[in-house]
Amino acid sequence: MKPRIAAAALVLAVAFGACSAPGASPSPSPGLGSACAGYSPSNVLREFMMPSAGAYRDYLPKMGKSPELDSDSAPAYMVIYKGPVSGGHGTASNAVCIVQHNGTANLYADVSRDGMALPAK
Repeated sequence: MKPRIAAAALVLAVAFGACSAPGASPSPSPGLGSACAGYSPSNVLREFMMPSAGAYRDYLPKMGKSPELDSDSAPAYMVIYKGPVSGGHGTASNAVCIVQHNGTANLYADVSRDGMALPAK
């Protein structure tokens, strides 16, 4: 395994190993947001752990369906951006990134923030 991949895997393993149990208040794990395209702490509205990837609609109820998240019951990390984000396919507005337990970072554009419910800091 290459050093960079090994380091990323270690960060994910440590962060996800420290996740709260489902139903508990999610706790942030610094460093996971860097897996997201265009990540910059100055452009982050909020970032936090979720008890499962499929819980994304608990926080953003108007977000479109995402089958890759709906079927994932493992903990995940959500980053909600303040402003536009440059990624592999151009610039995304109202962007959200969700990092799944396997290290996959999914960037979603034009996510409605209507009804947004964020966990306490």
